[in-house]
Amino acid sequence: MLFLLPAFTVPAHAMLPPVTVLAETIELGQYVASGAALELRDGGITVEIENLRSAEPADFTLQHLRLYCGSLDYHAPATCAGGSWAVELAESSAQEVIPLAGSIASLASTSGGWSLRSSVSSGAFSGGATVQGGDGQCSAVLTWDGQAVSSLPVPGFFSPEFHWVRSGTTTGTLTALIPREGDAHLKLSATTSGLGFDSPDGRFAGEGLDLQFAADVQPGSSLHSEFAASAFAGDLLIGNFYTAFSSPGLHVQGSLLLDGTQARIENLQVRDEHSLKLAANVVFNASDPLGSLAYQVDQFELNFPEAYSRYFESMAAGWALDGLTVTGRLLWSGAGQLAGQAGATTAGTLDLADITVADT
Repeated sequence: MLFLLPAFTVPAHAMLPPVTVLAETIELGQYVASGAALELRDGGITVEIENLRSAEPADFTLQHLRLYCGSLDYHAPATCAGGSWAVELAESSAQEVIPLAGSIASLASTSGGWSLRSSVSSGAFSGGATVQGGDGQCSAVLTWDGQAVSSLPVPGFFSPEFHWVRSGTTTGTLTALIPREGDAHLKLSATTSGLGFDSPDGRFAGEGLDLQFAADVQPGSSLHSEFAASAFAGDLLIGNFYTAFSSPGLHVQGSLLLDGTQARIENLQVRDEHSLKLAANVVFNASDPLGSLAYQVDQFELNFPEAYSRYFESMAAGWALDGLTVTGRLLWSGAGQLAGQAGATTAGTLDLADITVADT
């Protein structure tokens, strides 16, 4: 619908009779709007759409979309100031609905298109948005600053673990490029401070985590994403594994390809300047990651004593092997799988350089 907003003017002083236009179905490229209504009254305009969905299979649909402009004048510098909008974002199986709303700062025509600036709110979350249309595509930029992580409008069905979050703030930007035809292109850049979470069974927990995350996502029948993440501070517990992050931090980056449930991570790079380096390619089934994981490792390097104290001592405590002094370096390259019909297998080359272990 946004692609086709007309560049017309309704002067506030015009004494036009109220006009209402109803449409059962409107097709806009690959999008289908149902239950549409447009009303002109007292120089303002109201647009309502009961349901807006893509003709192609999609994870989400828009429901109960409403746009109100008290004075729609594309020739004014800040037309539609004081207007409002609201929409409900629904997962295709209707398991959960996220309400979004905002107040419009301006809606104006630009060279070859239009632009919209507005606030965005959903529950306790608040941010700002800029939307632009023209030249066959629409772009939207959502920004937020110092928001509680738990307030982010992330659907629980998308990530049930999100409900584990109990503390932390976040600042970030989400950009979406939406062509009239074809798939959207998403870019995300975000930081979190003081993130804390607990799983119901106590096996996973975090406290005071300072993180950075960036992703460039191209969804479609097969998803492709470049990603990078860093942890600079805080404590992390995963089962028997525990570590405390500190500067210069742990850095992870790679390229994710997802086709159905088949996933591949290419050029996976993990590094901690003082203790750990990893370069690998990984393949797994998203429905059973650990039971289907296969890997090719080009480089796995551990530098002691930092690697022991940061990543291994907590697990070694289960065998009363904590409190050791470990020095030297371990290098490994090879391939293997965690499970399968033949069970876990590993083959490769191991190099131990000046390894010493002392019980202190």
